[in-house]
Amino acid sequence: MYPRQIADRIPRGAAVTLAVRYRKTSSAVVDHSAITLYFDRKPSRELRHVVAGCGPQAFDGDIDLLAVKPIAAAAGDTIEVVAFGSDEVVTPISVVSRYQPEYPVTYRLRTPVHLAKGSRVEIRSSAPGCSAQIDYVDR
Repeated sequence: MYPRQIADRIPRGAAVTLAVRYRKTSSAVVDHSAITLYFDRKPSRELRHVVAGCGPQAFDGDIDLLAVKPIAAAAGDTIEVVAFGSDEVVTPISVVSRYQPEYPVTYRLRTPVHLAKGSRVEIRSSAPGCSAQIDYVDR
């Protein structure tokens, strides 16, 4: 869930696919899953995505960092995502000590991390070939 007024733009006529995954349980459980979609002409703040490889990813303007999905090269690798403000203040975003490719996780931040122009997000791993999807909005 992202903060209010932030939305992902979906082109007219695009197909929307929903994948539902269930966990095994020891008892019978009734499914109470739900999804809510809101449609409007244009979001107040449009969600942006970038996939960055290992190393620094700089931003041209001020942004609010909302989520990251680290992707290590292989199972068992360590991967971390760290934000460096334009003033070099370090903000740890996520650390995965033993990456499991069958369970990729998106880390949605409780509160956005404000990064000024010239800030960067660094993706580091114990092995080359890592990446991360970064979700953000322009400020």
